[in-house]
Amino acid sequence: MLKVFIVDDEPWIVSLIENLIPWKSHGFLLTGSASDGEEALRSIRFLKPDVILTDIRMPEMNGIELIQLASKLDHAPEFIILSGHSEFSYAQKALQQGVHDYLLKPVDEEELLSVLKGVKEKIQIRNRTEKKIREDRVRMEKLSKMVLSDDSDESSGDVEEERDRIKKAISIMERDYSRDLSLSDISSQVYLSESYFSDIFSKETGRTFKDYLTDIRMEKARELLAKPGLKIKDVAGLTGYSNPNYFCKVFRKKTGMSPKEFIATL
Repeated sequence: MLKVFIVDDEPWIVSLIENLIPWKSHGFLLTGSASDGEEALRSIRFLKPDVILTDIRMPEMNGIELIQLASKLDHAPEFIILSGHSEFSYAQKALQQGVHDYLLKPVDEEELLSVLKGVKEKIQIRNRTEKKIREDRVRMEKLSKMVLSDDSDESSGDVEEERDRIKKAISIMERDYSRDLSLSDISSQVYLSESYFSDIFSKETGRTFKDYLTDIRMEKARELLAKPGLKIKDVAGLTGYSNPNYFCKVFRKKTGMSPKEFIATL
């Protein structure tokens, strides 16, 4: 089960969320709650929750500060923001820092379940990827201890290392899609030249770096457009596009409809 921790300075909100759904039957375990960021950070270090639902405006330490500090921990959790309509600018800032999603208060059961399902899938995919990377690393270490008998064996080790780096690149893209990412940025983070990275990325994924990043952004854009209260220009900014007109152009190219037309179908 995935461990969940709630942070809010209003006890009735905490109680509402705790009793809103049958947590265990959906694969989650409530591990505790806190009324401010400082108290929460102490508990997070000890309990190591997988998911944190946190208010933004709280005494002592606010939600944004909590996210920034907790994200640096070895066991960095996924965050879901609890936001009031008047706090939406704060929620936008949090989303730009890699927060998974946000919920408007008072929290609705259907919305909560939908967001939890999304974060659960994200964590499961990440865990599978990390497991595969660990397995690949173990194989690489074993191969490095062996005396390579021919070029074929050496080539096999190189392929495993390349795949490891591509997986790392994809993880970075899925985490930082809202930022201004470039081929140069990602290739440098996986310690490969731009041209070589571009070549092996296309071979491994069947898509170019640009197309892959665009698909990630468009998938997130569809999720955000389905949420009430978000303007198209806000969604553009949250998915890495500083120019809303260009965002609309890319969205139409990928989906066959404009953002407005997409919203009308919901």
